[in-house]
Amino acid sequence: MNSGTLSPLLWAVAQTHKNVQLIVRPTSTPIFDDSTPTILAGDLNAKHTAWGSRVISSAGRQLLQDSEQHGYEVIGPDTPSHIPTDPRFRADVLDVLLCHQLPYPIYVEVLYDMDTQHLPILITLGTTAHMTPALPPTYRTDWDAFRSALGELHIGKSFS
Repeated sequence: MNSGTLSPLLWAVAQTHKNVQLIVRPTSTPIFDDSTPTILAGDLNAKHTAWGSRVISSAGRQLLQDSEQHGYEVIGPDTPSHIPTDPRFRADVLDVLLCHQLPYPIYVEVLYDMDTQHLPILITLGTTAHMTPALPPTYRTDWDAFRSALGELHIGKSFS
């Protein structure tokens, strides 16, 4: 962000299948260039406890390692985005966001109003850039004035 104007934001959505391997390489892919705030969202079939999945898959391990090496963030919702009807399987987080150079806070939540196993996620971007919060004002307490004010209080009947 410069001189009060918002930078463009690049969005991408992805879905992979179990037999397809997805490796994101921001340094060799223009989707994650160093200057454009970018979000890639989707079901990447890359499970890891770091972003809320129950288990760690090999694709999840690779994605975490890649994100650490190339400076992007992987974010998942706080609750499962996939709730299978087959009792042999358990609910889990499948949908994640890959975020690069975002200057504003981002929130991810699952929408449970749908009648589907694979629930949509809502991505909300904050309206202001990350800023260090201002220090709260400090006040000096005048304890003598406080004692005097307490002494002048008329509470009424005694509680004893």
